[in-house]
Formats: sequence, C-alpha cells, structure tokens
Amino acid sequence: MRHHLPLQAPVVQRLHALDPAVEALEAHLMRRMAQGVSTSRREGERQLLIGGLSAMYAQRGIGSVQMLSEQLGCSVRTLHRLFRQELGVSPKAVMCILRFQSLLREMHRGTPLAESSCSHGFTISRT
Repeated sequence: MRHHLPLQAPVVQRLHALDPAVEALEAHLMRRMAQGVSTSRREGERQLLIGGLSAMYAQRGIGSVQMLSEQLGCSVRTLHRLFRQELGVSPKAVMCILRFQSLLREMHRGTPLAESSCSHGFTISRT
C-alpha cells in the first residue's frame, strides 16, 4: 500500500490556505440570496435561483450547467442571466467553487489527492 501523505501534505497545506477565501465567497453568495431578488423580479425567478443553488450544493458542484437547466426546466441562458444579475457570478463559476470546496473537504478527511481529484472531475498531469 502506497502512503500518499508525504506527497500530498504540501498541496493540502496550500489548498487549506484558500479555505478563508472560499468561505468568504460562500458567505457573500448566501447573503445575496437572503436579501432576495429585486422587487421587479418574479417570485418564480427567485425560486429558480434558489432551486439552482440547492441542486448545485446537493451535487457538490459536479455536473454541467446544461444538465442543471434541464433539471430546473429552464434555458441555460435564463440560468446564466439570473446568476449574473443576482449573485454577480456565472452558474459555472459557482459549480467550480462548490466542486473545489468538496475536493478540499475530502482531502482534509485524508482521501489521497489523485483519488479525490478524479472523483471531482479534476485531472492531475505529471510532467
């Protein structure tokens, strides 16, 4: 059995340095959600945004915006517009953040980098 910790430790330490930035961004997104969408927006759009974020969290950011739009019953363009207007970022950016955050959690639990990264759709190139 190979021991992955010595190779992984410097990477994990550098990744953990990003935790406060990820947490700050997540807190910002949650505050924006709690404020609600502007009064000119329909309640259906607000529910679509909340549904999109809920699905992203449940799927740990794994998947595509196309799959998410199909799941929610809206167009990719509508989803992109809502996220940009209300959160200031694209749905793909939110998915990448959640996927990376999930990867960090797994690595923190001791899962080897190669295994964690592959299960989250990241690749490791060896040069």
